[in-house]
Amino acid sequence: MPVGASWLPNPYGVGSTDYLAGINFERMRQERLRKAQAALKRHNIAAALLVRHENIRYTIAVKGHAFCPQLSYALVFAEHEPILYELGDMVEHQRLYCPWLEPENIRFSYSWLDSICGADGARQEAKRFAASIVADLNAHGALGERIGVDALDEVGRTALREAGVELVDVKPAIMQARRCKTPDEIACIETAIAISNNGYASFMSFKPGMRERDGGAAMHAAMLAAGAEFASGGVRSKLNTYDVYHHGNTDRIVDAGDLVVVNTCGTTFAGYRVCIYRSFILGRKPNRKERDFYARCHDRVHAIIDAIKPGATTADAAKSLLPASTWGYWYCV
Repeated sequence: MPVGASWLPNPYGVGSTDYLAGINFERMRQERLRKAQAALKRHNIAAALLVRHENIRYTIAVKGHAFCPQLSYALVFAEHEPILYELGDMVEHQRLYCPWLEPENIRFSYSWLDSICGADGARQEAKRFAASIVADLNAHGALGERIGVDALDEVGRTALREAGVELVDVKPAIMQARRCKTPDEIACIETAIAISNNGYASFMSFKPGMRERDGGAAMHAAMLAAGAEFASGGVRSKLNTYDVYHHGNTDRIVDAGDLVVVNTCGTTFAGYRVCIYRSFILGRKPNRKERDFYARCHDRVHAIIDAIKPGATTADAAKSLLPASTWGYWYCV
């Protein structure tokens, strides 16, 4: 394989210039769509109706609406150009800012917002939704073929089945497509990690007497300034570390000697997320017991990393994990 800028982790930053190659987003969009279409063919799926925002992002490079179900969705064909169904006031915006999609393939979406309109209203809107999907499937010769779906709710699935659409689970195909990353995807991941590390660097000024939320706010600001698309910095101290683990960034004043667990889970660059945890002893050096605990955790993690290689399985990596019974799952072996 030739060595060049396109095959290396992105060394340039989050911006783009005319004098450095950087991440080639156009190439990444094309390669991801081709991989998804090839996976659909291998799984004998004529088209995939995608509702989950990360699947929409991967296949057609549209950000979608993570905060609300089905405001936008996509129909990705194995043999034809994809179709985006979008929230009404954003259709013209997407035609302007997403030129890689054919303008005539961006349509109005139908959404019942998780049946917020009531059962009768949801069924009525779902019929309109199904009729539009059936029309596009028919126009592309895919009606009567296997159609993959990801997170469509039961109201939508029922409407499509009543309209004669055969539905199958698309997740195996999509996961297969996403399994191996392209060089540009790897560069996005490396950039997301660098942004996360910038958040951790800002946390080094955290000291006893400050509140959890002071540390979290500093991390958020640092990662957004570094180019994060979305930033998440969770600071949890003392009793908030494990017993109520997901209660972070509270107004608890952190004391000297406290264990502080910090994570940047969910921080993204170009849609690629990190999930990084680090632990700190605040205001003092760790004692022998804490060092021993950390060393055992370190060795276990790196043993798992070393086991991840071509031809290995998840079972190979899991050999270095503590048994499930450690966490109360006594029925697991």
